Amino acid sequence: MKNDERDAQDLAAMLAIGRLAEGWIAPPEVRELRELVRYRYSLVRHRTSAKAQIHGVMAKNGILPVVGELWGPTGSAQLDRLELPEAYALRLDSLRKPPTRSCTAGRSPKRAHRSCAGRPSRLWGT
Repeated sequence: MKNDERDAQDLAAMLAIGRLAEGWIAPPEVRELRELVRYRYSLVRHRTSAKAQIHGVMAKNGILPVVGELWGPTGSAQLDRLELPEAYALRLDSLRKPPTRSCTAGRSPKRAHRSCAGRPSRLWGT
């Protein structure tokens, strides 16, 4: 039979013989680093999504990438030359337009995160 009293007795017995694992709360520095890692993960997901959507816009319009890597100078030039219907052109422009780098330039990741708060994420890793 299972109940709270029996569970409490079992836990007390395990604690008495040293078999009960201790709980651990990360210090503030570790929690802050974890938060930065979670934030970076979300930015990478957004960047990946934007790249997939750009490929989707091209596919819907029957356009194949000329180069293997659309995110370099040659691929960017191809994207600049595309002639798309207005709705697709607007979508492509919004996906490609990175925010300013001034909030991250020359800063540590922690400081860059703080100075860029409230600004759109930079979708391109360059």
